[in-house]
Amino acid sequence: MSTPLAESKIKGSLFGGAIGDALGGPIEPWSGDPDRIENSFGTRRIETLVDYLPDGPHWYFRGSPKGTYTDDTILKNIVCQAIADSHGRIGAREFARAYCKYMRREYFTREPGQLWPGEAVVWFKLYFHITNQPYDQLLSEMPDARDMGQGNLPACDAAMMIPPVGLINAGDPRQASMDAVDVSSVLQSGVSATAPGALAAAVAAAMVPGAGIDEVLEAGVRHSDERTAARIRAAVELAGAATDADDFRRRFHDKMLLGLADALELVPATFGILALTRGDYRRSVVEGANFRRDSDTIAAMAGSVAGALHGLDVLPVEWVESVRAANPDQPALDDLAAGILAALRQEQMRGKRQLGLLDELLEPGSGSREGSDE
Repeated sequence: MSTPLAESKIKGSLFGGAIGDALGGPIEPWSGDPDRIENSFGTRRIETLVDYLPDGPHWYFRGSPKGTYTDDTILKNIVCQAIADSHGRIGAREFARAYCKYMRREYFTREPGQLWPGEAVVWFKLYFHITNQPYDQLLSEMPDARDMGQGNLPACDAAMMIPPVGLINAGDPRQASMDAVDVSSVLQSGVSATAPGALAAAVAAAMVPGAGIDEVLEAGVRHSDERTAARIRAAVELAGAATDADDFRRRFHDKMLLGLADALELVPATFGILALTRGDYRRSVVEGANFRRDSDTIAAMAGSVAGALHGLDVLPVEWVESVRAANPDQPALDDLAAGILAALRQEQMRGKRQLGLLDELLEPGSGSREGSDE
């Protein structure tokens, strides 16, 4: 029995993003130090999945096997669960309910103090505050879900989890962007909440049968806030002028880095990599993982878009199997994909009902029949 194209694209996006996350995860805090990477992994570039070092830089996942993904995919899984639970599109309230239901308290309470000295501990406590504060407030039945991200630090948490919002809005990048901003408001505010709309729009455009990378990139620009759109255009221009991936990275780092590696930096970087690689899956995730700064997030976001564009079949089988095997304490990505596919079918049924209603409303003469005594 043949499977629908949507299933391949959904799995391509979910596994594609998780693989990118797992590629960049083992080196993320070292991604700006290729000498250290070479000393630890025997190469200056990570081009395949590797184990996390027992004494490596990513304290939360030390000693984990290759294919283990990080917080990027953990948060994204909750978005998938929200979509499945809601049987369709989601907004802030639907995501907030799933966040309280599925997020694990230990995610916030792992103590880096024994592993990270001084400033690093402060940074990680600030980082977890971004995701912990809304969690505690929602459990306490504090203000509306849309208010939870107010005052949070600029970051990329919302952007890195948002691709499934594009999947459930397949072919409708405008709606994907609007839903993404609403969902993002649970964790972030300002441009950290609006920039994810560009990524969701790109994924929605990538779900269109026969779509090309140019249509995907343009959808992200067209359906994003002005600041994000301008920075995406700038990143794509830098990619077009670059001689290779290393040259693009240098140009981007010279001209476009921000104080924090937040969504306004990482979303444009992702679009630049997709432009540079023309959406090629393997190249997108490998270059993302080696882009430095928040490399696992860039690789995960690029992989989510490229995976949706091309489908599951372009992903290396051994990488897919590694991800399946390495995350036993997380929801199975195949099951999450099935949940999104079922929700997409529900959206299809709702769409047909809506079209039928519009046909009836817009039929010539329908107004004269309304309220008729005959």
